[in-house]
Amino acid sequence: MKEANNLYLSRLNNFNTDIIINSIHTIEYEDCYMPSYFAKRTKPQAYGAYLNAVRESLDCPYLFDSVGHIGYVVRKSTYDDKALEYKDFADIIDDILTTIIAKGKALEINSQSKGTGLDFLPTKDILLRYKDLGGELLTFGSDAHFCGRIGEKYSIVADWIKANGFKYLFKYLSHKPIAVKL
Repeated sequence: MKEANNLYLSRLNNFNTDIIINSIHTIEYEDCYMPSYFAKRTKPQAYGAYLNAVRESLDCPYLFDSVGHIGYVVRKSTYDDKALEYKDFADIIDDILTTIIAKGKALEINSQSKGTGLDFLPTKDILLRYKDLGGELLTFGSDAHFCGRIGEKYSIVADWIKANGFKYLFKYLSHKPIAVKL
């Protein structure tokens, strides 16, 4: 892990960035997008390991501004009930959210939720808990991967967060949050 951190830090210094998103895709050297990740784990094991990895990532030794797509693990989940609900993992989710808030980081709402039956990630109950805990910094990501999908479902996200008491989405310039009124 130390070698990976050093490699990341050395490469990061070569770029002038506005925002860096911290996101978890692998757990114990396995991509949690692959069916094999779920084949040997129960849902509580698979989702719990994912959430523990998200929490661990918040203490990484490098700069990041926003925590990306919490709930990524559900995208290719093989369980009949794919939902990652707050009530099932309240303690670790509270730890993640309070740490994000305490460190002054943003929480990304990601509209790439294909195959999940959801409008966006994280789920609405997790976003409401974030707000209840005092969280305000929200970023939007469409995880587009190609031009035609940039900003996809932005209005769905903006309408929902505004209806639920959030006043802003944030964009970043030189790693400083800038409020964009909804």
